[in-house]
Order: sequence, then structure tokens, then C-alpha cells
Amino acid sequence: MGRGGTPGRERTQQEGRAASVGSEPPEFSRPRASRQDPRRRGPGPVRNVTCGEARPRLEHPVDGITHTLFGLALAELGFLRRLGAGRARALSVVAANVPDVDVMLLLASRERYVLDHDGATHGLVSLALLPPLMGRLALLGTPRSPAAVRAATALAALALAGHLLLDLLTSRGAMVLWPLAQERVALDWLHDPDPVVAVLLLLTWALRVGPLPGPRAAAGSILVVGLYVGLQGAAHGVVLKRASAWARLEGLEVEAAFAFPERPGGLWWSTVAVNDEEALHRYVDLLGPARLGLRLPRGLEEPLVEEFLATSLGARWLEWSRVPMAASVELPDGRYEVWVRDLRFNDRFHGAERGARMDLRARFDPAGQMREHTWFLDEPPWEATPLPAIPPLTPGRAP
Repeated sequence: MGRGGTPGRERTQQEGRAASVGSEPPEFSRPRASRQDPRRRGPGPVRNVTCGEARPRLEHPVDGITHTLFGLALAELGFLRRLGAGRARALSVVAANVPDVDVMLLLASRERYVLDHDGATHGLVSLALLPPLMGRLALLGTPRSPAAVRAATALAALALAGHLLLDLLTSRGAMVLWPLAQERVALDWLHDPDPVVAVLLLLTWALRVGPLPGPRAAAGSILVVGLYVGLQGAAHGVVLKRASAWARLEGLEVEAAFAFPERPGGLWWSTVAVNDEEALHRYVDLLGPARLGLRLPRGLEEPLVEEFLATSLGARWLEWSRVPMAASVELPDGRYEVWVRDLRFNDRFHGAERGARMDLRARFDPAGQMREHTWFLDEPPWEATPLPAIPPLTPGRAP
């Protein structure tokens, strides 16, 4: 539960958890729910909904620092001479950060920001339209020679593309095909945020004051970042294969597997192997055995969960999530709660650092109307089966 919850709400959550921790799952009522696939149901109306005091987490400021440093490095690649040092650096920094102008969604709500961030401003349409406009704006007050316009447009395009690429490398991803598609594309190679990238980009300035001139120093630091990203991608591929292999050892029929960086550096990962009914989650250390994980029912076809996914909020959440799971609990007074989680953020189960999860709870009245929903950081009522640690797979031990 969120830190600012009320005692009554806390008791309700404890009752819900108690109902689902036992040897058998709780008995759920099934009000007006069909067995239709929730992903094909249209969003229904949401009335009298309030957002609780616990709110979804926003992105880390390291993201902005990384984009800024990448923009400054790009400006060093011969653009200082063609556009002027101040103008080139200002244009590159602005272009490298302009996709995140959708932070203005916070004026609507934090929830709107979480669900719609990395949307329209991160699409290929923006990449095509913004550079010519920004390039010409950057040259206001100076002679606009064709060469200068081309240089300014190219610099803005590189900075914008760099922003999109860095976001695509994380598990958060971006809606690059907006408005043709709202699906997020993500490679899951880099932790979000990954301060290692920012530190490597600082090599631009460390080398610049040393023996190398600015363009070579910038190219060198970007090359080092590229090598780091490549190593992360290779580690991601290894972890994905292990996740699928471990799931098969546990008897799970794998339909999809995911690997999300748990820490920067490429050594620690959170893996999920899923089918329509179950999800198998493990922590993976590339230098050691897989750590304790959980086997969880996904619960997306529970009738009470379908009630939530048929609301406009539920449909938006399902579109936003990448590895969705859900659980439902009927309360003694006839109300019921639905808890949903994206296993993309399920990188901790214990300790004080579990705030990376962004769970959502929706509460319905006995008539089936959603009355409130709350983003929070506490333990929801999952019925989970602990899994033992297993040693790393070797070529002779493939399942």
C-alpha cells in the first residue's frame, strides 16, 4: 500500500492478502463477466473514479542527463565549426531532450504521464518533421546558407534519433510507429536509467582536454558507448536462452520469454517466461546460479479481472503493459478488488527497494462499478509458488 494509506484500506489489503496466501485460491464471485479474451473487448465507461494517494513512479533524472551528454557529444562531431560552438551545442541539447516535452502530461495527471509517456513525441513522424523546423529556428538571426541549414538539420536529426535509440534500448521503449500503432517497441538491453552510459559519454570531455581534439574525442566516447550497448545486447541474448531453458526444466510450455536488466552493467537480470496461463519469474546473475524466483498464475481470464480490463482504464493499462498479470479478491462487504501488474517492473520481491514495481489496484462496488483505483508499492494478493535456485546451464546440460 502507499505510504499515505488509511488504516481501513490497510486492513482491507491485509484481508485480501490473507485470502490468497493459503493452500487454495479464494472463491471469487463472477458478476456479469464473459470469458471473452479481454484484449478484444472494447473499453467501457469509468465513473466516480479517484486516484489514491500512492502514485506511480516517474522516470529518473539520469535519463535527462544522459540525453544531454549525448547531444553535447554529437555537437562535437564537426558541427561546432560549421554552426558556431554555442549555437551547435544549444541546438543539439534541445533536440536531444525535446521528445521528453511530453512531461507536460503531468499537468493532466501522473497516471496520464506514466501511461502515455514516450508516445507521439517519440515516433518516426516527429523524427521526420522536427529536425528541419529546429534547424531553421536555430539559425534565426544569422545568414541561412544552404550548407548551414543542412548542418543544423542534420545535427537536430542525429540528436533526436539518439534520444529515440536510447529509449528503445531500455525496457520502457517508445511508440515509434505512432500514430499508425500505439505499441511500444523495446529492446530491453539497458537498465532504465543506466548511469554507465552517462559516465562513458563523459569520456568526450576527459579526452577532449587530453591529447585528442574534440571530434575524435566525441567519436571515441560514442564508440565506447556502442561497444557497451553491444555487450549488453549479447548478455540479453544469453539470458533469454537461459530463461526459456529454465522454464522448460520447470515444465512450463513457453510461448514468450523476456529479460529485463535489474541493474546497470549487464550482469543482473530479471527474466520472465510466460504462456497464456502462467508466468515463471527468476533473477539471473550471469556469474552465478539463477536466484530464487516465483511461478505465478497470470489471471487475465478471471471474470473479475475481465471486468476491470473492459473499463477504459483497464484497456489503457493492458495496452501499456508488456507482461501483464492480474489477481482478484472479493471483500466481505460484497465489493471486490482487482490488482494488475506488469512483470516488466517486477525486479524485486523483498526489502525496501521494491518501489520499482508500479502495481495498480481497482476497487469495484457490488454493482460492478469501479469506484476508485490506486497506484501503490505494496504486496498484492498473488498466489505464488517459490522456485529453487538452479545452477547455470552448460552446453552438456541443455534440456
